[in-house]
Amino acid sequence: MRSIVVLASVVSAVVATTRAQPESPRFVATQETGGVYAEFALHPQTVDDLSSRLSQLGSRTSVLFMIGIKRRASFWKDRSVARGQVRVSAQRIGNTDTYVLARTVNGQFSADGVRDNRAVALGWLTSFPRVRLYDLFQLDAQPPYAMTISAIIEGGSQPRIETPIIAHAELQ
Repeated sequence: MRSIVVLASVVSAVVATTRAQPESPRFVATQETGGVYAEFALHPQTVDDLSSRLSQLGSRTSVLFMIGIKRRASFWKDRSVARGQVRVSAQRIGNTDTYVLARTVNGQFSADGVRDNRAVALGWLTSFPRVRLYDLFQLDAQPPYAMTISAIIEGGSQPRIETPIIAHAELQ
């Protein structure tokens, strides 16, 4: 009987620990109408560093999301097919809670000069909506493909941070 009680308390502790851990990022990659699209969002608990960077007056904070697509290989190393990038920047205006935001996808502006509050700025720096990254002609007709995302964080009077791969997605 005592071993059952100990086992139940261990299982409860494991379940509580699992629930307390932050969720993994959401990364979705789809193939449709001549293009490859992706959308991404970090878990809200992972924004402490970005929040402190945004607090710096006059300093631009930027995040460069680097998205790679690889053709899966059964018996060999996956082959890199294409790379894309989404760059997001936010700069605080004076001593206000207003930020100027910009987003580029593969070097082309998708939004520029947007003004909004700190919460929206954090949302922009930690996620991006569904964007077209590649044209299908860049891919062989033979699936499967996998996509990865990593990031470089700069600005806010703090050192540059380069992340390892932070999320994977199978191209659907």
